[in-house]
Amino acid sequence: MKYNRHTLAWRQWLSGSSFSTMNSDLLSFSFELDSHLGFIGSKLKVPPESPFSDIGLAQPFLSIRCEQMTLKVSAPRVLVGHTVKK
Repeated sequence: MKYNRHTLAWRQWLSGSSFSTMNSDLLSFSFELDSHLGFIGSKLKVPPESPFSDIGLAQPFLSIRCEQMTLKVSAPRVLVGHTVKK
């Protein structure tokens, strides 16, 4: 990956949730992120044999850098009453 760093960055706090499965249970992970965020110009080389070669990562629309990042991810919790059908 090649990138050009720009000087402008601003402190941001973000929170959200992510989901996953384990067996037939639906899991939720909440997270909090605190970081200085800034834009960078970037170019990524993805080999043709990579499973990611078909999704267009070599020409990113927007790239963001994180400096002094703190990331807190909670332990997964089972969402009661929600199961995954196989």
